[in-house]
Amino acid sequence: MVPRRILLADHHTERLPDVKSRLEALGHSVFSSDDALSSLETLREKRPDLVILAPLSRHADGPEVGSLLSAKDRMQFTALILVLEDAPKSDALLGMCGRVDDVLLRDDATADRLFDRAVLALGRLERVRRLEDEKAALERQSVTDFKTGTFNDRYFHRRLREEFARARRHRQAISCVMLDFDNFKEINDNFDHSFGDFVLLAFAKKLRAVIRDIDIPARLGGDEFALLLPSTGLDQAVRIAERIRRIVGEYLFEHDGSSTTVSLSIGISTFDGIEESSPEEFLRRADAALLEAKRRGRNRVVLYPQIAGNSDAAGAAASDD
Repeated sequence: MVPRRILLADHHTERLPDVKSRLEALGHSVFSSDDALSSLETLREKRPDLVILAPLSRHADGPEVGSLLSAKDRMQFTALILVLEDAPKSDALLGMCGRVDDVLLRDDATADRLFDRAVLALGRLERVRRLEDEKAALERQSVTDFKTGTFNDRYFHRRLREEFARARRHRQAISCVMLDFDNFKEINDNFDHSFGDFVLLAFAKKLRAVIRDIDIPARLGGDEFALLLPSTGLDQAVRIAERIRRIVGEYLFEHDGSSTTVSLSIGISTFDGIEESSPEEFLRRADAALLEAKRRGRNRVVLYPQIAGNSDAAGAAASDD
């Protein structure tokens, strides 16, 4: 069993049997308190996994139980065992449903029984946490690109709609950066696909090191990535994109005896939170700017406003070449 933090909150004048040493022998850290105030302070400071509470009041609907339950509700996965003088009434039981893990009457609270109930509660808590960890892992897998650890295409499009709607609601700017490796096929042709996979993974790590926590990086497929920048105007998006392009361009990708440098073509679009547009158009503009970067010779950043005046961006790009 994983070592846990346990709070013995014994507020009653008739003390509970001492189980502290037995719980500590299992590797748990045990804290004691003998009044409501110190119990709440310990709860906030130590964030125990299990609380065994023997309130001063005889009933489950007393103020001590209520205040501790309120504090517990704000903390995830804290198990609670109540030791009461009287069996709780039906309305009190209803209020405790899902919030109290066990109820033990004081007359039955022998040292052995109290210890056994604590071990059972910790076992249930461990199973719940393991299930929650497994659920979280599955959720991460469902939104993560398995090769790079960035988000996948499906998750990116979902967040694109959400963040675009938030930008419109709050009239805030949001930027989209499309990134594509230049001549990535040559890497797979000159080396092998395992080295190409290493380059993608190493690039993703460098990308995450540059961006903020609120930014949303995703691999859309192949060697094409997208970066959603909430609350970000065009100037800041350009600075971020140029920094990514420079850092990646200066880095030597070395793995298992092979090495190479790479360059990126990058396209940027920005939604100001006011204009008439849609998430699809917002993304299409970033993609058009990326295509323009490719056509202008690669290894550069192109902003959609630079080609927005042309009715046919592709034609304009062809004439520029």
